[in-house]
Amino acid sequence: MGCYLFQNGNVYFAAQGKAGSLRWDEFRSSDMTHDRHAHILVLEGEGGARFELVRRSREVFGRGCIRTLAPYAEGLRAYFRAHDLARPDENFFVADDLGDRVLLTVFRGGRAAMTRMIPSQDAVVIMDEIRRTCKSVQEKEPGVVLRIFTNRAGLKDTVFFETRFPAFDVLGKVKFPLLMLPEEAAEMKKRGRRVEFIKACLAALLMGGAGAGAWGCAGHAAAAIDARLGSLSRERAALENDLRSIGCRTYHSSVKHLPSVNFAAVFSVFLDNVPPESRLVSVVFQRSSDMTWDLAGTVMFPGQEIYPFAARGILSGAMADDINYQGKPGLRISLKLPERREVDK
Repeated sequence: MGCYLFQNGNVYFAAQGKAGSLRWDEFRSSDMTHDRHAHILVLEGEGGARFELVRRSREVFGRGCIRTLAPYAEGLRAYFRAHDLARPDENFFVADDLGDRVLLTVFRGGRAAMTRMIPSQDAVVIMDEIRRTCKSVQEKEPGVVLRIFTNRAGLKDTVFFETRFPAFDVLGKVKFPLLMLPEEAAEMKKRGRRVEFIKACLAALLMGGAGAGAWGCAGHAAAAIDARLGSLSRERAALENDLRSIGCRTYHSSVKHLPSVNFAAVFSVFLDNVPPESRLVSVVFQRSSDMTWDLAGTVMFPGQEIYPFAARGILSGAMADDINYQGKPGLRISLKLPERREVDK
């Protein structure tokens, strides 16, 4: 079993009886990529860097060989919980010595708030960065107290714990939530919606069958009434057909020159662009004053982080505004749809 930390161009490892770090190209050409029991942490940066690291890790290890794939901060938090070093809701700070650099991670309420990299082993530089980070946190929330933990000896006013690669300590022992790429999360959402739709159809068929059976039992007692109702129904149907024909011709003549949109295709593209960490609230199509179509969509994030709206294809010009929805952060996406029938995915 091997444990690996993917961090931009570097890979840190504790595998096959050795530990250290390699540049990405060197690691990719090494025999460690044949590990069939890999446990991987990714140290994500801003934006989509996390997903790029996930793709890289899956490139080098065969299908089914990755046993764990989780963010670095989640592994570090699991280590502190497993060893009772900090309370579940405590604010604390960890300086993790990787050998050639130090990772500084702030936990607020037991959850990771940010991770910074210090490319130095100089104790003075490390302490200056720790003080600067603590000061930044306290400026945002005056009075907050952060205990500082570190596995690097010689740092003053810190709690020392003697574990090399602490985030690796829990890999293979703790089960982490599945870390998926955006397209995988979107496909899973679509499969879930299809399953729910099929269940609803089956329920409707069962209810319809039960109703048909009840109607058949009561039909013999109301034969005379049914005959009269049938005659009236045929007369009404004839009138309704005439009225429907007139209405269709009137409607087609009034709307055939108006801008039109393939709503199902636009809705599918919208679902593909929303962040997988979000929850869809609503999508509304509405005629504007110039008779073109406007799209207004609302998504919320159950967590406290707002992830960007991809805005690709036909949605490339969409405006995404931050909102607060029922106490949770969210996005309101708005777009004037083009006057065409085709949709670029």
